[in-house]
Amino acid sequence: MIERITAYGHQCVTSKHDTTLEFTKDRNMTWEGHCIVGVRSDKSCHDLSEGLKTALKAGKRLIIKLKSGSASDTIIAYGHPHLTLKDRKDIVIRKSGFVDDRTLAVHATKSSNSLDRELVRNLKNPRQKLEVVIEY
Repeated sequence: MIERITAYGHQCVTSKHDTTLEFTKDRNMTWEGHCIVGVRSDKSCHDLSEGLKTALKAGKRLIIKLKSGSASDTIIAYGHPHLTLKDRKDIVIRKSGFVDDRTLAVHATKSSNSLDRELVRNLKNPRQKLEVVIEY
C-alpha cells in the first residue's frame, strides 16, 4: 500500500536536526525549526488513511521516499502500538522510540541532518514541491 504527502520548501530549511524530521501544515517556519523539511503539507498525522494508521499501530516497517526536483532520499522507519496519530498540523519521523501525537514513525534510519544535501538545497526554495511516498 502507498500513502502520498505533498509539502513545499521554505527559505528557512536548515535540515540540521540529528534525531527528527518533520513536515508541517504551517505556511511559515523560523530558523530554529532544524527538523522541518517541508511546510504547507497537505496532510498531518490526523489526515492519514485508515489503512496506514492501522499498519502503523501494528508496528509495520515503512519505506519513506522523499523527492524534490531531481534529488531524492529514502528512510526506513517503523510504526508503534502507542502511536495516537492525532496531531492536526504536523508529521514527525524519529530516530528514537519516543512517541507523541505528532509521531508518524520511530527508529528511523535517518533524520533531517542525514538527508541528501541536494534534496535539502532544493527545499530551501519555497516554490519547490516535496513529494513524500510512504510504502507500507
